[in-house]
Amino acid sequence: MTRDGKQYARKKFGVGWSNCLHEYHQIEERRAEFHRMKEIHHPFVLAITETYSPDILEHTSLFTWLSQYVVSEMCGVTLEATIQKSPMSSASVLSTFAMLVMALEQIHSQGFVHRNLSSAHVFLDENGKLKLGS
Repeated sequence: MTRDGKQYARKKFGVGWSNCLHEYHQIEERRAEFHRMKEIHHPFVLAITETYSPDILEHTSLFTWLSQYVVSEMCGVTLEATIQKSPMSSASVLSTFAMLVMALEQIHSQGFVHRNLSSAHVFLDENGKLKLGS
């Protein structure tokens, strides 16, 4: 998605049939957490610009209404894709690891724990600068 000449990504966090009732009780907590995550500003943490839920009156599906959308800056390719394309040099690995540690320190200092840390949630731009996403 493009807005103001900048590229943004939109990610949907939804519920599935098997855990709908369990998730339903956590929806407000999740919405509040995403709202708080917008306050994290760090060069190695993916910036969240907007969070929203569909209006229940516009959707006939309970599952659609229970979804939460997060809009963030565009951030390059995943670390996973980078590694699959070609091996990283030792210097690149050390630099990437140092940026990842700094990103984790920042989110932990604000009371967050990354629940799904993997190479699919770590992004690198064309200059090798890291962005930790969710």
